[in-house]
Amino acid sequence: MVVGGASTAAFLTTAPGPDQRSAGGPLPSGPPPPPPPPPAATADPHRVRFVIRATQSDWTPKVYRGIYTVSGGVIVDAQFTEG
Repeated sequence: MVVGGASTAAFLTTAPGPDQRSAGGPLPSGPPPPPPPPPAATADPHRVRFVIRATQSDWTPKVYRGIYTVSGGVIVDAQFTEG
């Protein structure tokens, strides 16, 4: 999920097994993960832009984009579109 232009990702790393340690060389590695996107730039600090990427139960992807407004820690307004 992406909120305010930032994304979250998890990476799983496993320790080398006995067959990999006995090979005598370094373990192959892929390229490093890309850096996270910059935070969303909003002129009003109480308005937050967001993008939600969702997968429906029939596996079709949907994307929702919009802006919500926060006042006193509560979302008081939101507008979004699909697409």
